[in-house]
Amino acid sequence: MNVGVLGPGAAGLFLLSRLIGRSERPPVLIARNQTQAKRLKQDGFVVVAGGQSAHYSSKQFTVSFKPISLDVIFLAVKSYDLPKALDSARRCTATNGLLICLSNGVFDLKRIRSLAGKRRVLFGSLMVGLDRVEAGRVLCHGEREAPLMMFSGDQPDLERIRPLLDDCAVSFKITAGSVEDLLWSKSAYLAALGPLSALLRKTNGEIVSSEAVRDLAQSVFEEALAVLKASGRRAVFFAEALNGGFPALLEKTKGNRSSMLQDAAAGRRTELDFIVKPFLDAGRKTGVPCPLLNQLYMLTKTYVG
Repeated sequence: MNVGVLGPGAAGLFLLSRLIGRSERPPVLIARNQTQAKRLKQDGFVVVAGGQSAHYSSKQFTVSFKPISLDVIFLAVKSYDLPKALDSARRCTATNGLLICLSNGVFDLKRIRSLAGKRRVLFGSLMVGLDRVEAGRVLCHGEREAPLMMFSGDQPDLERIRPLLDDCAVSFKITAGSVEDLLWSKSAYLAALGPLSALLRKTNGEIVSSEAVRDLAQSVFEEALAVLKASGRRAVFFAEALNGGFPALLEKTKGNRSSMLQDAAAGRRTELDFIVKPFLDAGRKTGVPCPLLNQLYMLTKTYVG
């Protein structure tokens, strides 16, 4: 099975490191331009996990920015880059290939599948704290407790990639179910954490260590869950948080910087409109008030962007 990863960010490089040596052929990292491809070929990348640093050279994987025939591509890109990434991925896969979307947030599934053309699309998430501290260097927090979870109603597609995941050095759980439940329930957690961390420039541990901020995050999370319930969706993600242990989950991942905080600190566009705005829109539609979530959205939109 020929496997590729599109997106050389924290999630993409971490996943690539776990695929190296686990597939029949070296995994392919799909770069976006020649400059990016040249740097990766020359320097490789580093993943720091469990206090140990591992360097991966381009002898262990292939770098390409041109169309190449692959069986499976993991898309580890920002939500706002997903349409463009899908176009690139579609041109890099065989007609019966699989595209596995790991992007955060809530998006139009019908449009995503349309952009994929005849390629099959699965949705999942890397449940691991990842921080790209600099180009080509990724910090990983708690990867042993963070499975790669795949959710889809199409069991044949899941079974098709099971051998690959069995060999991949990331624990995983495959659950057949609603893609919408996956996207919305994970986004409930991200909506409570992302804006606060970006505004205050605090890690998960710093948020949980402050009683006032911790309680605010919990209240925002409860607003998001209320919208989830009113919209008829099941909360299927982050069991500890959904059972009232939101602060415990933050403590468990205390070294993490949320993706929204990383984007804010680097001056990049955030995924605010894909993570928080869907809850505000659904709240208005279902009549569920979200005053705290709305205030955080407006503050983040104003001061972070």
